[in-house]
Amino acid sequence: MASAHVLDMASTGTLVMAAAAATVCVARWRAGAEAAVLFMATAVLVYGVMVKGMAALLLPRLLDGRGQLAGVAAARGAGLLATGALVVLAVTRPDADAARRATGVAGAAVVASVALGLVLDRVPGVASVLAFGRRGLVGGAMPTVAHRLVWAAVWTVPGVVLLARGLRRPSAVTAWSGGLLVTLAAGHVVAAGATRVDGRVVGGEVVEALAFGLLLVGVTIDFERALLDQRARLFDSMVAVRAERTRAQVGSVVHGRRRHDLANAVMGLEGSAATLDRHYDRLDAEDRRRLAKMMATSVERLRELSLEDPVVPTVYPVADATEALCAALAEAGMDVAFDADGPSDLVVRALPEEMAEVLGQVVTAVQDERPSGPVRVVAAGHGRGARLSVEFRPGGRRVRGRNGRNGGGVNLSVAARLLEERDGRLLVEGIGADEVAIRMELPEPA
Repeated sequence: MASAHVLDMASTGTLVMAAAAATVCVARWRAGAEAAVLFMATAVLVYGVMVKGMAALLLPRLLDGRGQLAGVAAARGAGLLATGALVVLAVTRPDADAARRATGVAGAAVVASVALGLVLDRVPGVASVLAFGRRGLVGGAMPTVAHRLVWAAVWTVPGVVLLARGLRRPSAVTAWSGGLLVTLAAGHVVAAGATRVDGRVVGGEVVEALAFGLLLVGVTIDFERALLDQRARLFDSMVAVRAERTRAQVGSVVHGRRRHDLANAVMGLEGSAATLDRHYDRLDAEDRRRLAKMMATSVERLRELSLEDPVVPTVYPVADATEALCAALAEAGMDVAFDADGPSDLVVRALPEEMAEVLGQVVTAVQDERPSGPVRVVAAGHGRGARLSVEFRPGGRRVRGRNGRNGGGVNLSVAARLLEERDGRLLVEGIGADEVAIRMELPEPA
């Protein structure tokens, strides 16, 4: 009786974990649309419902005598056949299939399994062979040795294929599914030869429950990783959009200034030409020379504007960046201390408008950290370029990570991306036990 009680507990545990694993597998399939994952989720669900839920737990309590054995055989045989068919589909179907609906596949599989069970109930001889490997059920209806070994082989072959496929790609869900099937085969081997409910049968059921438990744990871990990966891609996409928007704003400012310079040059040229045309006879030689020089200067300026690229980085004094950074931090209400650790004439290669945006993003990130105490701005040489650092003690949450993508949120990530596109770099580093430094490494002049 104790063994039978343990057997029921193991079957119940297997059913619960199979349902949970199938649910997590479906959620994981929605994240990656791998057809093998969907079919394995459905196979696990059918196995739990038919083999464990109906054949092992429900029908033995609802039916009596020989009708009980026939009903159990029909449910078990239908569940094993349907599970095997779904496993074959998981092995043979293409990698991605976003057109299917999980509820449709699972519902169709369960309905087909129940219908198959009703059909097998009409042919008890076939059902008993499929379920237990013997025609005509007697006693406790234990599967024969040959039956267990056959199903062990049936689970082992696709299990090894899925395991190898999952480790080669890699695909964690596929690998865990292969591990499930191999462990199910081991459970059959453990229970082989038992003619009644004894330690071997209980051991086989425990191994089976362990298999579904391991699948649940593995799929849950993989699902969590998939969610984190999707969140990281979403974050990168958001950073890319913000960076592109920032570049567009910088380009708008630069091109607006260029249009202003072009308009001034054209106006100077038109004004000088109009004056010479209308008042040439009343102008003395000096005025004519001055107007002609103005026209030449305007033409030269137009030539320069037509040849230069307004968004190409130029030589940029680090002192200008330091002054702008200190002013922005002070304007944000922070106590700023400046420390220059290098020559005062440091220059780097940067676009002034773009550099202003980078500094603005850094100031916003520092402000979000609610620094306690003074904020130190340090300018120093770095190779042939320069490094501009902001050092402070966070008063709120701690900036984490060692680069803009892992610490400081979107603002530092946008600043890091803008610097990287100009051959610079942004780092977030810990200083001592409770301080951090945001370091901007600026490229050397061309």
